[in-house]
Amino acid sequence: MNHINLADQMLQRILDAEKAWSPAELLRQMAVETGASRRMLQDTLASLVAAGDLAYLVRHGQTCIQRGWHKPLPVGKKTQLLAPGLSSLPGRESVILLPGASFGGGDHPTTRLCLEAIEICVKENGTMLDVGTGTGVLAIAAVRHGAKKALAVDNDPLAVHEAKENVRLNGLEDAVQVEEVWPLGCSWDLVAANLRPPTLMELAEALSGSLSSGGFLVLSGMRKEEMPLLIQTYGRLLETVCSKEEKGWGSLIFIKTQDRPRSPFPKGLDLPSGWCCV
Repeated sequence: MNHINLADQMLQRILDAEKAWSPAELLRQMAVETGASRRMLQDTLASLVAAGDLAYLVRHGQTCIQRGWHKPLPVGKKTQLLAPGLSSLPGRESVILLPGASFGGGDHPTTRLCLEAIEICVKENGTMLDVGTGTGVLAIAAVRHGAKKALAVDNDPLAVHEAKENVRLNGLEDAVQVEEVWPLGCSWDLVAANLRPPTLMELAEALSGSLSSGGFLVLSGMRKEEMPLLIQTYGRLLETVCSKEEKGWGSLIFIKTQDRPRSPFPKGLDLPSGWCCV
């Protein structure tokens, strides 16, 4: 195996990871997957770090490997993620994020799918709720694409702190609120939840009940094989609109309609490549 192919595999392994990997974990995993020598793997990692494609990060006392932030990351048709101080790409809405959160910072397929879905579903001057916000990326993106107000919620105090910092970096303190709890009884034009299926199943009634009439619910965080159960569960409460799969992960979009049974497909919904009607 040559260094170029090995570098591509290593970079993709980090981009697809569900958590931040330590250098030792990455090297062990790559050795199992590729059979490459430890020296070759160490040299490949060093070259990726030197090129800025990967970076070392000390977080909570542990050293991790994450995607480098030396250039903007385009997502969907109209979004880009970038670190503070980087020049943005023309024609895209910018979401500035502090380097440090690989999962939830646009690297993982579920985050990218959510960002694509927000581009599809966001309502001009509407409201948005992001449950399990992590970095705050989805709430910030919703406002960048036209929402007037967004509430980002996470029960992890460290995530709340990080999300608030990212909101501040984007200058959106007046538009994006970050909290540890989400107020029941409020209605939102767009609700997003990038969480694993057990949590999504527990929250089915609460998430569905938080939508205003005509509002969209974006779910992600599930494997391809887990999507049918979520479609079945949420389909009893909402109308299933469309879905997309990427690298074994999936995302679903639902809509709250006034009329039952199923109403026609929402007119004017611009579906990018890969999104399929359910």
